[in-house]
Amino acid sequence: MNALQTGWPLYILFTGLGMISALFIIGWRQSMRNPRRLAFLFLLFLGMTYVVRPPLTYLLGGGYEYAELYGIPLDHLPLTGVLVALAFIAFALGYRRNARKIEDSELIFRPLGNVTVSLCAFALVAVGYFARSVAPSEQIETFAGGSINATGLSFVSLAWLLIPAGLLLLYANTGKLLWPVLLGLPFLVISVRDAYGRYIFLTLIIGLASMFLLGQQRTRVKQLTILTIALGTFYFVFLAIGFDRVGFVESGDLSRNIGMLRQEHYYDMLGDFAGFEGTIYQVNTIHEEKPDYGTSLIYNLIIQPIPRIIWHNKPLPPEFTWNYILGRNRDSEEYRVGEGMLFYTNQVKGHVGYALQEFGYPGVALLFLLEGWLLGVVELWYARSNKGPCEVATYSVCYVLLIFTGRNTLFDYLSRYVIYFIIPYFAVWFIVLKGKRGAVHGATAGSRGRMISEKGLVPGR
Repeated sequence: MNALQTGWPLYILFTGLGMISALFIIGWRQSMRNPRRLAFLFLLFLGMTYVVRPPLTYLLGGGYEYAELYGIPLDHLPLTGVLVALAFIAFALGYRRNARKIEDSELIFRPLGNVTVSLCAFALVAVGYFARSVAPSEQIETFAGGSINATGLSFVSLAWLLIPAGLLLLYANTGKLLWPVLLGLPFLVISVRDAYGRYIFLTLIIGLASMFLLGQQRTRVKQLTILTIALGTFYFVFLAIGFDRVGFVESGDLSRNIGMLRQEHYYDMLGDFAGFEGTIYQVNTIHEEKPDYGTSLIYNLIIQPIPRIIWHNKPLPPEFTWNYILGRNRDSEEYRVGEGMLFYTNQVKGHVGYALQEFGYPGVALLFLLEGWLLGVVELWYARSNKGPCEVATYSVCYVLLIFTGRNTLFDYLSRYVIYFIIPYFAVWFIVLKGKRGAVHGATAGSRGRMISEKGLVPGR
């Protein structure tokens, strides 16, 4: 069957028109011209996932082992292309209103060097390393499914996310990479060794890169070239680790994974960012499975952060349905494989596939419209803020979240980033603000005391 018979030309046409339309709606300057903008990384990863990689893989002769492994037929390509185009346009419409109110210069910050902020950043890093040292590895809940300790302290174990949280805050406050690099080296080694911490590993790298861009008046070609090479190197390591995570954890030999990666073809080079297969699978099965009607979003935002030590029988994502919420079908043992152990697999459905799973066809427009509006609000808030260390670090975390836009929705990871990044930053901001108010109040009270004493209303010294 040739390419004309499989629907690839229509897929390429629809997805290409969708992305071009998004760039036209947002504006080139507000999207792909300025890497500081949130839309830049969002459209970049979404474009790689749906516009570039799938047709390139097919047209250059690649296969879809992942699709064949899970029995995913490449049917309904034109319909999938239409849904991807709808996602691009909906995101652009949601993002455009607030983004156009911002000038590029409003995104640039200057480090303040506040001592209190630096001390708080060091404290976050220390707590993160302590949490990592006391948490047994078997109690770390995996992000994408797999073996889970039913009584584990998953979100306590994940407190090691406070390490990149503190390092990003330290860099935002000082503008110097020395301490973040020195303090972050053990964290990077642990992330690489554990293999399942690859996304946490990227959180630090992409976060530091985003703040580097925010701190530059002008992003010169030389700076962007060095940054691209550095990020490309880290990304290659990321892919090599993910190629065979189990084998790497057992052997600890990264060169083995790199050798295996070299033997494969270019179509595997996106690794976990390859959300296309999951999306087209969802399109093929849309009439066989009922939508979740928002239960996945509720689970990720509200249920997931609750530790299992508090909620021992906390449901797994596939179990959390409206029937479960309404008190029906709560005794399922489908995912209980042993005493105290749970197991389930969560196939990556891709960003568009997840939107389709939630609310059907209208869900694609609704979810991407919401995400575009939310990112526009965050960008406008940051541009109008004082750009203190906490505001800059918060913006960089939102930037980091966009690396997941190929495989998941932003809401899938939002809860853990709010808990381990945004809330600590807000706490530091409150401590600093309270300290400033105390200093101002003390200075004012002292001035008033001197004035009253001089007027003779109270005994002088």
